[in-house]
Amino acid sequence: MYNFGDNLTLKEKIEIWWEELWKYTSPFCNIRDIWYATKCYLFKRYDLIRTKLPKTRWIDKDQLMLYGMMELLVDYVEGEKCFEVIDWESEETHLNVKKEIKAIYDWWKNYKNRIIAIENQLNVWHDEFITRPGSGLDKFNKAEPSDKEKIESDKLYKMESDLDNEEQLMLIRLVKIRRFLWT
Repeated sequence: MYNFGDNLTLKEKIEIWWEELWKYTSPFCNIRDIWYATKCYLFKRYDLIRTKLPKTRWIDKDQLMLYGMMELLVDYVEGEKCFEVIDWESEETHLNVKKEIKAIYDWWKNYKNRIIAIENQLNVWHDEFITRPGSGLDKFNKAEPSDKEKIESDKLYKMESDLDNEEQLMLIRLVKIRRFLWT
């Protein structure tokens, strides 16, 4: 199937779709194949990854990759109901993969809490050291931050760094089990 990017005109998209449709009009195809191809193209696009990221602003590729891969896992667990359809107890390997899927899935479901904790820490730091009454712009011109500022800043940096390392680890773990993600 072709990848319809934003750089194609509507006319070009229709021409490509028409070429794809002609593949199904040979004597060896039936109406059901044509209907299925049309339905998948118009209503349920299996070639797209839907994320919960805002569609109205720029998102960096690392975030797109994280959210895309994790949404695929969520769709696999919730949409395809992998734990109900597959017998994970049949082999030791499958049992380990099931545990891995659950661990990554649970981590992703709690991911938003980590983001909220970092945002709260950032707000505490901002409110304490930037917008405190009487602080003014002279806070930015200070040569040395106070010990309390360093502690709060280090805490924020550690939280962000830990989350970044967790994201990296979870993406690696997900790629290692990708061959098992089918129903």
